[in-house]
Amino acid sequence: MNIWVFNQFAGSPYNSSGAGERYHFMAQQWMRNYHADVTIFSASYNHLFLNQPQISGALTVQYIDGVRYCWVKVPKYASDSAFGRVASWMIFMLRLFTARHKDIPRPEQIIVSSMSMFPIYPALIRKLFSRGKIRKVIFEIRDIWPLTLIEIGGYSTLNPIIVLLNVTEWVAYRFADTLISVLPNAESHVQTKMKRKIRVHWISNGIDIEGFDEGIKEQPLWEEGFKDKIVVTYAGAVGKANALEYFLSSHEFLNEPTKFMYLILGAGSELVFFKEKFKNNNAIVFEGKVPKHEVQSILRKSDFLYIGWHKLPIYRFGVSANKYSDYMLARKPIISSANLAFDPVKEAGCGIVVEPENATKIAQAIEELSKLSTDELTMMGNRGYQFLLQNMSIAILSDKYYKLLTS
Repeated sequence: MNIWVFNQFAGSPYNSSGAGERYHFMAQQWMRNYHADVTIFSASYNHLFLNQPQISGALTVQYIDGVRYCWVKVPKYASDSAFGRVASWMIFMLRLFTARHKDIPRPEQIIVSSMSMFPIYPALIRKLFSRGKIRKVIFEIRDIWPLTLIEIGGYSTLNPIIVLLNVTEWVAYRFADTLISVLPNAESHVQTKMKRKIRVHWISNGIDIEGFDEGIKEQPLWEEGFKDKIVVTYAGAVGKANALEYFLSSHEFLNEPTKFMYLILGAGSELVFFKEKFKNNNAIVFEGKVPKHEVQSILRKSDFLYIGWHKLPIYRFGVSANKYSDYMLARKPIISSANLAFDPVKEAGCGIVVEPENATKIAQAIEELSKLSTDELTMMGNRGYQFLLQNMSIAILSDKYYKLLTS
């Protein structure tokens, strides 16, 4: 089977984004287990990449760990430029209408994974004129657009981009042959929007566990100041959606704050603001973005791990953060500050869940974990790891996905 994947922000471990690698690992599974031919169409520039692809011309074919990538040329943009991102979406979509390369076989299945949603148009047009050679177009819902922009970003429903996204969302739900989502409760949103019953298959984000340990790289981050401290680590984007202000503020509510260090791994729009706000607190360390395999070694050295979200209605559909699988792989207790439809930490029993936007509760959870014995903490971390093996392994998820492709 020849499969094309349209995912503007897809990448490989080489690109070191820490995200967007879902289809890289699934493609490897599909090629190895089912002899599928997979081509991932992604953008030539991605603000999340540490290593940008080297391109030549409008389309550049590259093989990474056996996976064929077709890098579609788009302009560079500033990470905080809304106009730049939208322009990139549009150019990516337009180039997909005519994308051809002698080394790429024609598709039998096309997967469109948001964000951006706009590639649904070239996928549907290609199927329409394929004379039956393209059997199926699959649309994968990663975040619910444009509702996420409205509820988190505060955009008006009359904003022209929001209107266009609304139309595109409707087209995708109406005309895609199969709907898949990484969100556990996306089906309720789709049915509300379309005003009829529509099946949405839940295939969560996951991690390629096989051989992962061999790829972990140690790096000398652990500073002298971390010794004899309880280290609580957050790894991920430092943006508005991540509700980090409550985690960082929780340090002042600890009964014995000198016992604890907070370590932040990641970059984003709020990093400069937080560095300035907490510059006088030496117990909070901002390390910036580090490669994914180095992150895992740091998570395993940490004592506890933190993830949090705002108190917003959008989370009634669940979340799809890769942090859950990264954290569970590290076998460490997790503090989840969230009110989700499906909280992996609660389901796995691998940490403590507290209400969102409450720094005091976060501090209490950290101190509660610090009072547990080493055996209790180890058992808690192992429960998360077992949950990961059973529910979030790419080997399992890719099989579920491929069955939908061939059904």
